Amino acid sequence: MRWNILYTFKVTIIAWFLFWGFLLVEMFYPPVVFKYNTLPLPISKSSVKPGEIISYHGDYCKYTAAPADVTHALEKETTEEEKRQGIADIKIIFEEIKKSNLPMGCHTIDPIVPIPTGTEPGKYRIVKVIHSEINNYRQVNMQFYSEWFNVL
Repeated sequence: MRWNILYTFKVTIIAWFLFWGFLLVEMFYPPVVFKYNTLPLPISKSSVKPGEIISYHGDYCKYTAAPADVTHALEKETTEEEKRQGIADIKIIFEEIKKSNLPMGCHTIDPIVPIPTGTEPGKYRIVKVIHSEINNYRQVNMQFYSEWFNVL
C-alpha cells in the first residue's frame, strides 16, 4: 500500500513538471520570431509624390512557420512647433491587412507601399506592423520603421 502511494506521488510530480515544461516551451520558443538584419529599413526613393509607390528593402530572418498579418502605415515627422503644441506623431493608416506566410530562414523582400493621394507634403517614414499567432498560447506583435523620405 505504501509503495502505491509513493509511486502515485512520483508520477504526479513528473506529470506536473512535464505539463509546466510544455507550457513554458509553447510560450517562449522560439525567443526571436522575426527580425530584420538592417534597420531602419532602406527605401527605394528619397522623394515621392502622392499617388506614387515606394518600396523598401527587407533583409530578414524568420524563425517560425506561423503565418502573419502585415499592415503598413505612414508616420509624419512632427516639427518642433507641433511638438511644442503637444501634437503627437501623425499616422496615415492603410485599411488593408495582408496575409503573409514568408518562408522560414533568411531572405530578402522588396514590398511596395502606395502613397495615398491627398497626402500632405512633409517628411514621412513607413511603419510596418506584423501580428503573428505562434500557437494557442503566444501572439507576437512587432513594429519596424523605414528610413525617412519626403512627400512632395
